[in-house]
Amino acid sequence: MSSLPARTFVLPEMLNEWPWPRVLNPHADDAGPASAAWLEQFKPESLAVQKVFAGGNSEGLLSSLAYPTVDNQTLRVACDLMSTLFVIDDYTDPEKSTDVQAVVDRIKDVFRDSVTVRDGDVVSEITRQCWLRAKAISTPAQQERFIEQFCDYLDAVVLEAHDRDDDNVRDFEEYLAVRRDTGAVRPSIWIAECAAGVPEHILNHETLLTLTTCAVDLIIISNDMFSYNKEQARGSLHNIVAIAMKRMNLSLQEAMDWTSARHDAVVDKFLSTLNEVPSWGEEMDARVANLIDGLGYWVRANEAWSFECPRYFGKDGPEIKRTRLVKLVSA
Repeated sequence: MSSLPARTFVLPEMLNEWPWPRVLNPHADDAGPASAAWLEQFKPESLAVQKVFAGGNSEGLLSSLAYPTVDNQTLRVACDLMSTLFVIDDYTDPEKSTDVQAVVDRIKDVFRDSVTVRDGDVVSEITRQCWLRAKAISTPAQQERFIEQFCDYLDAVVLEAHDRDDDNVRDFEEYLAVRRDTGAVRPSIWIAECAAGVPEHILNHETLLTLTTCAVDLIIISNDMFSYNKEQARGSLHNIVAIAMKRMNLSLQEAMDWTSARHDAVVDKFLSTLNEVPSWGEEMDARVANLIDGLGYWVRANEAWSFECPRYFGKDGPEIKRTRLVKLVSA
């Protein structure tokens, strides 16, 4: 790569053989703006909410790409949830672990008491209102599953803050185990699970667990590649590419290529596992197929959105998608 311009790297191609295309939900122009208008009421009071709007409030676009077949009500919940997750992420990112733990404790209390309004606590109130809408599209069993996955995400955010406090750089497998929760992908995939209506005992079948874990890994690995430039500018080491550089003494381009190879191996595992999914009868097989489509669309959505929104590449996303050439930015 010696011919590359100084302070640049090439973003490897990904998902060239992925069967699921970019598809936008037909309700995007309704659910997305409605969700943005809901979040707008918190904008003056929270820097984290301001960051969401500074990024064009593109969470509605991500949801509309990730869930292209759900109805308008479900898509609205998805948009609200995505914005909530980004607000929590931006709110906790710069904080010390003790402060993050306090925020997380207040958010968790929302699931104990979702009736009481959290005046003066913007992040908890956003979560509370989002949760009330989510309850309307889910069964009690699905709600329990969401709470468990969402709390796993919150606990991992605290763990990430501890790593940040201690400048701790985990090895790849340790990091991946934590990142599967800090990425908040499982609570997001919950939307697809609700829409498909697959019962928990089938969700826990080994093939569906493998497909779900593969989808989570594909989303977080590619997200770390897309977000690397932004994160290196602020000194964050909670990133697969940064870990590969530090742990294996690789150059940036070598680390990108190494990470891309890991991503491609997971793609192969996902596609091969599709052939191992058993049959549960015609009706349930159709539901399982809808869920698998939900996983496939989510993986594609993450890639498409990363180039179409300003969060990672500013206005240069379309050009970077074409050339794959990224200029390193400074803090």
